[in-house]
Amino acid sequence: MAAGRAMPCGAEHGALLCEALRGYAQAAFPPGGSACAEAARESLLEIAARLEREQAACGSITLKGRQKGTLRGAVRVYFNELSGLPEAEASRHRELLLGLLE
Repeated sequence: MAAGRAMPCGAEHGALLCEALRGYAQAAFPPGGSACAEAARESLLEIAARLEREQAACGSITLKGRQKGTLRGAVRVYFNELSGLPEAEASRHRELLLGLLE
């Protein structure tokens, strides 16, 4: 695996992050788009799957610095516009995950 920073991540946080990444990938880059959009979608879905496996195996996740900006953007969009959660709950999840991604 490429170098990155391992961070402790509980099951709830990991599940929320993966939910946000998958939801954002599906909404922002739906199937049938351009080759670039399809590549972005697949990349986000692969990151979510990898993070899910890592969190389940060792209770931490490893992120590369260059991924964090994209992941922060996905979390913001998902919990601001896509999650369908009440604002207070979406805000709590968003801030929790953004803190994890700092």
